[in-house]
Amino acid sequence: MSRWIYMRTNADPVNHLGPAKKDRFVADSPNDGARFLFDAGFEYSYPGGPIAGRQPGANPVNGQPIYDVAMRGVNGAASVDAPNRILYAGKGFDFSPTASLNAVGNYIATPADAVNDIVTAYGGKVQRFLVAMYIKTPAVGDWNTSAGIIHTMMQSANGAHAYHDAPDLLMLRQSTSSTKSLTFSRQTAINAISSLGLSLTDADRGVFTLLAYWRNDAGTGMMLRNTAGRREVVAGVVGADNAETLTGTAFRFGPCGFFGNPGNAGTGSKWKLYRAMIENLARSARDPAYALDADWNRVMARRAADPTLFV
Repeated sequence: MSRWIYMRTNADPVNHLGPAKKDRFVADSPNDGARFLFDAGFEYSYPGGPIAGRQPGANPVNGQPIYDVAMRGVNGAASVDAPNRILYAGKGFDFSPTASLNAVGNYIATPADAVNDIVTAYGGKVQRFLVAMYIKTPAVGDWNTSAGIIHTMMQSANGAHAYHDAPDLLMLRQSTSSTKSLTFSRQTAINAISSLGLSLTDADRGVFTLLAYWRNDAGTGMMLRNTAGRREVVAGVVGADNAETLTGTAFRFGPCGFFGNPGNAGTGSKWKLYRAMIENLARSARDPAYALDADWNRVMARRAADPTLFV
């Protein structure tokens, strides 16, 4: 009698019994293009750790691993600058406790490996990338109202720095004008940026939202898609590569860096982060908008099946 032994060859060495199959965003990305993905609604990613004895997700502590769903074995980490906190609520990371403090040290970081791969030539191409994040935008009354203050929601510059004084592949920031907007700014040199942004109506605030930026051979793009029914894409030119040395930097999601939360930015930190993906488009060469729309549909199906997910 024949006997067969089935082995799980994709189990994580730390999480042991890892996911039975890859996240579709990762699986559909050719040439190992997806370099990092975290999903706060997936226990393998957070809180992670061995299934046996795994505790429910709780507020992250400083240095706590954020496990990579791309299954490349290089994880991210939470940065929590006491006495501030990042809450784990609605299966997402809530930055609200940082609202009234100069809390630039509170964020979720990817591994530097993700940026290192993007800034290393692949097939003769460099700095072709996609950054996407699922968030709940700040509510109407929770926007940055401080004139002249940039409020950072994501960047790759290290420490209390930003594009004006340090290498920074990409920044996402809130507007400071009466017209509320979200803007991605790609650095080309110190204090030189190329930006894409979209204005937000009241209906776009306080809702589940996919935000993404990409740069490929066709140009740059920004997508905003949300549960208020909006889907919009704006495009720009490819532009010059970033001339700065970006090796060793990492994408950081949260009120981080020089413009992260300069005291009087106040309630601009009242937003949630649920899921984020980093992809090297030089490797995958796939259509970013198509990949994002497919991922949106899958995420929305998950939310429909689980009312506690990403709220």
